[in-house]
Amino acid sequence: MDFDTTVADEAAAYLRSVTPARSAATADLDSPEQGECLRCYVDRMVGSHGCDTSLRFTRRWLECSSYANPARLLRWFESSGGYCDCEVLMNVLPDHWPLRPTGAEP
Repeated sequence: MDFDTTVADEAAAYLRSVTPARSAATADLDSPEQGECLRCYVDRMVGSHGCDTSLRFTRRWLECSSYANPARLLRWFESSGGYCDCEVLMNVLPDHWPLRPTGAEP
């Protein structure tokens, strides 16, 4: 990270560029779909399972994406008002956030 780049910039760039990888053999309904962005995945999971006031779906997406420093990103989410999955949707990743990795089809 250079001195002109903030943690928010780094997080935004990462979220736009990463695609959680999974094989058909390990796929399940609660795993991110191929090319599914963090916001789309968390929205889908909270919609079907509800929010339990934790970051369980956000953490699951980060695990599937093999993000190098998830603790740092989670701290940034919390500092931005994202203490649980529904708050990540409302406060950290609003509708105008880039939803798909760069170059991914809608």
